[in-house]
Amino acid sequence: MEQTWIKLLILMVGSSLVKYLFYDIWIWVFIDLAVLAIAYYMLKDNPYIDIRKTMLLLGGFTLISILTDVGVLNALLGQMIMLAVLFWMFWRRREERSGGGGQRSFPRRHKWHK
Repeated sequence: MEQTWIKLLILMVGSSLVKYLFYDIWIWVFIDLAVLAIAYYMLKDNPYIDIRKTMLLLGGFTLISILTDVGVLNALLGQMIMLAVLFWMFWRRREERSGGGGQRSFPRRHKWHK
């Protein structure tokens, strides 16, 4: 695992521990948004990370976390949604590697290469 991802994991776990220090819901929302901003600044310096896909994933997780903090989603439902998204990501990546499912890319051939 790269050092960037380890730092990001430490940041997220640390922020969830900091949430327990405060009782106000809106401070929790601010902490979630601050973590998203810090994660963006951490990830934009690494040229090997697809910033668009990563920020979409982290933004979705932040949205689910905010909805859970505010009380719109049940905590169990929010965690199940996050696990379902992670499972879908890993399953999709495995299918792409094995060549099954979805559109397969065939080499383009001209009509005279029969």
